[in-house]
Amino acid sequence: MFFEIVSWAAVAFLMITSAGLLLTRDWRWSLGLLAAQYLGVFWLVRMHWPISMAAVKLVTGWMLATILPGIGLAEVAGSLLLLGMGLLHLGMTIQPLRVIIGLLTILAGFEMLYAAVETSTLVAALLAVINLGLALVGSYLLTAGPEKIGENG
Repeated sequence: MFFEIVSWAAVAFLMITSAGLLLTRDWRWSLGLLAAQYLGVFWLVRMHWPISMAAVKLVTGWMLATILPGIGLAEVAGSLLLLGMGLLHLGMTIQPLRVIIGLLTILAGFEMLYAAVETSTLVAALLAVINLGLALVGSYLLTAGPEKIGENG
């Protein structure tokens, strides 16, 4: 009973922090609210995961709050624009070409945001392999046609 009450308090806390994130324009307040939001996420995740695994969520959220100020506004805006447009592509179509384009757009937005965090050559190579693999799957889906994809055998 106690944990259920505290969990609902965490949900209310998440609602307050997410509304604050939506309303505030100052980056300092936004980062503080984001860090506080991950505290609520930690509490709710802790209900199902061991505390050591839930602490990973908390630490990750706090690391995000320290990393984000180093990224310029133009990079964040461009990245989020691509992420949003890619999700819009995925939500509006079932055609294989458009789905692959949506996935590649989402991946491009993620790469832009991640490039500010990590400058490793290996990460760039892995992301390039993911892009090429996604394009390969897309080309297969386009050439196979719906009759070959649905076959059982």
